[in-house]
Amino acid sequence: MKMTDQVARAGMGCALGLLAGLCVSPALVRADDQSAEKSTAAAPAVVKADEADAKLADAQLSMAMGFSEAFERVAAEASPSVVNITATYEGPKGGRNPSEEMMEEFMRQFRGVPGMGDQQPQRRRGQSFGSGFIVSADGYILTNHHVIDGKPDKVEVRLADDSTYEAKIVGSDPATDVAVLKIEGTDLKSAKLGDAAGVRPGQWVLAIGSPFNLAQTVTAGIVSSVSRGGVARGLPATGGEARYDNFIQTDAAINPGNSGGPLVNLRGEVIGINSAIFSRSGGSVGIGFAIPINLARNIKDSLISTGMAERGGFLGVGIQDVTSALAKQLNFAGTEGVLVTEVNEDSPAAKAGLQVEDIITSIDGLRTRDEMNLRTIVRRLPPGKAVPVNVVRAGQQRTLSVTLGQSTPEQARATTPLDVSNKLGVAVQDVSGAVAQRLRLRGGVEITAVGEESPLAQFVQLGDVIVQIGNATIVNTDAFALALGQVDLTRGVRVRVVGRTGVRIIGVQK
Repeated sequence: MKMTDQVARAGMGCALGLLAGLCVSPALVRADDQSAEKSTAAAPAVVKADEADAKLADAQLSMAMGFSEAFERVAAEASPSVVNITATYEGPKGGRNPSEEMMEEFMRQFRGVPGMGDQQPQRRRGQSFGSGFIVSADGYILTNHHVIDGKPDKVEVRLADDSTYEAKIVGSDPATDVAVLKIEGTDLKSAKLGDAAGVRPGQWVLAIGSPFNLAQTVTAGIVSSVSRGGVARGLPATGGEARYDNFIQTDAAINPGNSGGPLVNLRGEVIGINSAIFSRSGGSVGIGFAIPINLARNIKDSLISTGMAERGGFLGVGIQDVTSALAKQLNFAGTEGVLVTEVNEDSPAAKAGLQVEDIITSIDGLRTRDEMNLRTIVRRLPPGKAVPVNVVRAGQQRTLSVTLGQSTPEQARATTPLDVSNKLGVAVQDVSGAVAQRLRLRGGVEITAVGEESPLAQFVQLGDVIVQIGNATIVNTDAFALALGQVDLTRGVRVRVVGRTGVRIIGVQK
């Protein structure tokens, strides 16, 4: 087509377009036509994208609402069985209430500063507050031992409907921190007990109780860890018996007053009893510990039926994990095993020939990876059963046959002070008669100060007693000084210490 024809047609188009208020060139008309086509094609895509975003947002909201409704449902189902417990001490008690003492002991262990617990007990009245939950329609209640410890004059239980009952203490076990109460009632709402064996890190949980005496408080979080050990080192002593130390760890907020309340899964089942927290302030920092319900259930049944806590088999040894330093000194390959630190007199272990510094590698065919694993295995075995125990002694494998005893509470366990200017960096004095009697010792040196540069600084506490350095038995400060004179810390040495948390062996090397 000629240019004149194009212009003529354009002019005609412009003339006609003026009637409609529009005048464009043919090239522009074509461009606009293409743009319009693209816009028309793109519009459905934009709509579809918006619809997809809306559907995704709806799905996310639906999921969040699902979680919310799950929490609401669990709280509504579990809360009616949760109770508030008040233990009242009306006369001279010989100290502060157990809740104060337990929290203060935690503060001292984890902050390393003296507190009121260092003072002499005061004769005064008081109350302790905690939580619990009903486990039977006729009024049996599970809680913590430390909630009602100290022989309270009165224990009062307040239910979710605000009705109150005076409770009787059926039984209590300091080592597991489990106690059972009984109120007179019928058709009471009881909690559904689950199975802690299936608990895994990452699972959602709810903690229900009375933090700071605020009844029926619900907090949510996840299981942070299972089979958590090392917690018992921060708890008060139990009169000589080793504490159960195999907890469920959670970040659900647990505060003073939550003790004894349930830790519940999303099926509304109790999987643990909230028992302790790690805190530098006294409040929750997202590190709480619960006693697995499987253990608590067994203790409950035993306390109700016999009035005593029966915890399965009994070996009769003090134990600890094997560190790399100790493994090297004991000629042991790896660290998967459990070191014997003490053999109780006339115990099943003593009768079978177990010795201090034996490393237990298996019991009854089950590998003993660490201290908690060994305790769990022994507690699951019945008293009276003869089991093979494999040990490594001075680098040599041995198999011993041990007939397990009945696990019962153990009985509770004696100069010239030396300053911290020695190879171990600790000040010591001859152990006093009272301490020796309490810890069942025939001698030793009591730690009275720990130097900042001491290789023992992170392992010992004031009041711990050193009873052995290397192969030398320490009966007094003279023996302590003599043993240190023969020690070369560059080659390493083992130090055996007795304290409130039991007996342990520390590998020291510079």
